[in-house]
Amino acid sequence: RMTGYSESETLGRNCRFLQGPNTEQSAIAALRQAVSQRKSCAVELTNYRKNGEMFINYLSLTPIFDNDGKLQHYVGIQSDITELIQRKKAEIEAKDAADKALSANEAKSQFLARMSHEIRTPLNGMIAVGQLLGETRLTHQQRDLVNTIRCSGETLLALITDILDFSKIEANKLSLYIHDFSLQSIIEDTIEIAGLKAAQKKLHVAYSLSPHVPETLRGDSTRIKQVLLNVLYNAVKFTESGIILLEASVQICDTKMLSHMDANNVIVPSYSKSDISENDILYLIHFSVKDTGLGMTPEGLSRLFVSFSQLEEMSTRRYGGTGLGLAISKKLCEAMGGEMWAESKGLGMGSTFHCTLKCHARQNRSNTGSKNAILEKDLPETQSTDKSYSNSLDGKACLLVEENDAVRESLAKAMRAWGLKVTPFSSEESALTYLVWPSGSSSGRPSGRTMNNILLDFVIMDKDCKGLMKALVEQKRDISIAFIVWPAADEINGIGDTSKNLKTPLENDLGTLPHLCVQRPVRHGRLKSALEELCSTKRLLAMNKVVKCDVKKEMGSPQAVQDEKCRILIAEDNVINMKVCLSILTRLGFANITTAEDGVIALEQIESKGGPNAFDVIFMDLHMPRKGGMEVVKELKERYGDKIGSKIVAVT
Repeated sequence: RMTGYSESETLGRNCRFLQGPNTEQSAIAALRQAVSQRKSCAVELTNYRKNGEMFINYLSLTPIFDNDGKLQHYVGIQSDITELIQRKKAEIEAKDAADKALSANEAKSQFLARMSHEIRTPLNGMIAVGQLLGETRLTHQQRDLVNTIRCSGETLLALITDILDFSKIEANKLSLYIHDFSLQSIIEDTIEIAGLKAAQKKLHVAYSLSPHVPETLRGDSTRIKQVLLNVLYNAVKFTESGIILLEASVQICDTKMLSHMDANNVIVPSYSKSDISENDILYLIHFSVKDTGLGMTPEGLSRLFVSFSQLEEMSTRRYGGTGLGLAISKKLCEAMGGEMWAESKGLGMGSTFHCTLKCHARQNRSNTGSKNAILEKDLPETQSTDKSYSNSLDGKACLLVEENDAVRESLAKAMRAWGLKVTPFSSEESALTYLVWPSGSSSGRPSGRTMNNILLDFVIMDKDCKGLMKALVEQKRDISIAFIVWPAADEINGIGDTSKNLKTPLENDLGTLPHLCVQRPVRHGRLKSALEELCSTKRLLAMNKVVKCDVKKEMGSPQAVQDEKCRILIAEDNVINMKVCLSILTRLGFANITTAEDGVIALEQIESKGGPNAFDVIFMDLHMPRKGGMEVVKELKERYGDKIGSKIVAVT
């Protein structure tokens, strides 16, 4: 059956008749040598069937001896191993092809990462110069052209950043940096960044952080911020009006799960044994971002997290982007022990994106909780019971006027956690009615009650509430006002002075009433600082100290620092980046600035200007010729140890 010959055709014949032109002569030679030495042998031969078809023959030849050691004969066993050899050959070829593909893919990823970095450096400079140019005196047409340059540059930068991250993930080069961080700070930072884009559409952005979230967590805050920004940017991109609401909640996981956080094969977190303690608590953080945007079909949801995918063919042209942002975010969530998914009731119904990830926290006074607690209701309220806030707010009465329901509820919840007694209203009219008319009046007529009958310390409202403003001034109440304002156009578009959005003569309208402005989207921490500052202002007024309330002062906005004594060193090899840094610092009022083109010159400047305390601030580029920023810092520590008085800021 193996050869195609019948038994009568093969009996008595030498097996050489099966050989042909492709039979391996080396195998024949090995057989002959074994026979001459009366040894056993096994070879693979290419033989031919009766029909001329080749097959691979495995031949095992064994000599048989009698009791006296005399050779009697040979026993040969043949097997057709053609299929086995072909399968092995296919496996080898497939492995070679896979190795080549992997090598090519890694080379491509390394090339993309290198090129993306090289492209981003001049692009950042171009965007920054465009922002600075936008702050100069320009005609309407010139400003429009500058904004076009800036917008195009920012779009290109976002695309390159996505490609860079995606190439790192493909090349298994992206790792997590684990450190302590405040989730509230992360959320407020992302809200402010995404809020500038939302302000262009007058979109409201609100957030709510569960009081059960520990004050300090351990994880990669940079990647968490990246995930949140991607989701928030996506919500802003596809929402034309309404609101975007970010909510964060928490629950405790099994501590044993800490050891499985590197299960993802794409990205491996950089945990070490020192990062994890027996007493650590592992938390599952759940973020949800709800918008009132376009919504999605079931088909759109199914391919939402596929790389280079967007909801429809025209989305790329209309909304821009690579289609990588959500795919990258999903990978990052998985790397941090979580997942990502989306929900939508259909087109025009908005969407809700969910992200989960795991972070652990030290078990201490501020991060307490039962290890058996699984649901959020079983956790301690570390935020709402926090007594670290200033007692100046405790028990104070506040009137909150905000038309957007979600923003109003979010702010009221936060202020109550600080100890304030909050009375919220959705409109200026309803607030005025409350202040002048009796509660639950059925007559619909004013009762004669004035604002003097109502205990009130703060009023938080939009700066367009002119009627309420006038009423407060006329009553000459001992109150403070926090105005909520949209960012100015130049603040949205780049490096702007946010005080420009306060051109209305509020100071003339309000007289000596203490007041501040808080920019949308309202960060809870910023609002709390504003209220505390207003309390401080009122105390000074009560002590008969002269206090002038500067209407142009805005919480969180950059203030020009006129301090020529501040000594600054900029170590930067890129000419454009150096120019941008000099322009921004000069614009902010700093004049005592020294520059260095590389790390060696930076060290020389520090040495020549007086050593470890030569500069107050050093901006240090991490990648420079001769010596990079890290090398310079290392050498400074070797030279001066703990005597270094300069604040060193890494620039990369």
